[in-house]
Amino acid sequence: MMVQERKGSETEKKKTKVCTSILIISVIIALGIYLIPNKNLTEERKVDFSGVTEICELATLRCYYHDVAKLENPPQGIFKYGWGKYGYKKLWMEYDAIIEIGIDASAVEVNEPDENGIVQIYIPEANILNVDSDENSMETPICEIGKFTDITIEDQRKAYADAQEKMEESANNDKAIKKQAYENAQKLLEQYVVTIGEQSGKQYTVEWLDKPKTQNEGVKINEE
Repeated sequence: MMVQERKGSETEKKKTKVCTSILIISVIIALGIYLIPNKNLTEERKVDFSGVTEICELATLRCYYHDVAKLENPPQGIFKYGWGKYGYKKLWMEYDAIIEIGIDASAVEVNEPDENGIVQIYIPEANILNVDSDENSMETPICEIGKFTDITIEDQRKAYADAQEKMEESANNDKAIKKQAYENAQKLLEQYVVTIGEQSGKQYTVEWLDKPKTQNEGVKINEE
């Protein structure tokens, strides 16, 4: 009986040592997890600048034009000075149009803020994004024709296409409007970046790039 009790006592001691060892190891592991930097926890999350596309849309200028589609063909051949003006046709049609001038959001590049909170941004030059005619504003064409001459649908389409081309060319050559659209984009993007920083308790400043960085750097905003 004495021997059995002794063996039992020794067994209990071994169990106690094992349990104590396990407890100590568990504490060391727990402290290690707490003290050793966890990359996923300490690594700062990337800043979400996904709203850049919407900001570029807000910066877009919509210019309203009152345009005229016109076509004029002189009399043909020997009828140039003759009676009836055969082949002569003239068309005049007024309408309104909207030209959107702004920044191509797919070419915008926003880079992650550096250690000093500087966010580098590249935006391309402003250009014409869309030309849209107001069909409801189109007035009944004013037509003048010679004898045995008609103004066809093709004539109207050609007059309209020529007017659209000239209007777009005029808007594209308007440096003042394109500059305004570019500056609008800069102001709104800067406000957006500063606000994003404030929401995360940081102070961001913007540095404008003359050209985009390498293809693998930065955050390029792509339209779907």
